[in-house]
Amino acid sequence: MSHSNGPGFLVFHSNRMEQLRKLLVNYIHRNPLAPLAAETILVQSNGMKHWLTLSLAEDDALGICAATRMVLPSSQLWQIYRCVLGKDRLPVAMPLDKSPLAWRILRRLPHWLRDPQFAPLAHYLGEDTGGIRAYHLAQQLADVLDG
Repeated sequence: MSHSNGPGFLVFHSNRMEQLRKLLVNYIHRNPLAPLAAETILVQSNGMKHWLTLSLAEDDALGICAATRMVLPSSQLWQIYRCVLGKDRLPVAMPLDKSPLAWRILRRLPHWLRDPQFAPLAHYLGEDTGGIRAYHLAQQLADVLDG
């Protein structure tokens, strides 16, 4: 059986994650995709993505969580922009995604450390000769900004 609704966008409403899980499981059981086709599910946060992945794999749900793409709305919108505007006009990842942003912050850190108002930051990094502490700081800052 294929999706009776065809391709599109379906929204489930609830203020309880367990209820949303139940709605999603029922929908997937009633409307299975073709073999090897991936179901795209938009989630609010990475924590919800992790919870839903584990929850769908439980025996009373799907028994396994495979062929699912759980993405944040901003990532999905970026991919839609790329499809509409042209993949050659936009990069694969958003410029402010966590990973590219961490590297951009890391590149700017030496410049910021010359400013006296960032003296506490320079003190925190200390003699970070290998750049490991600076890299971890850049990752943490990118994670905060991504959230």
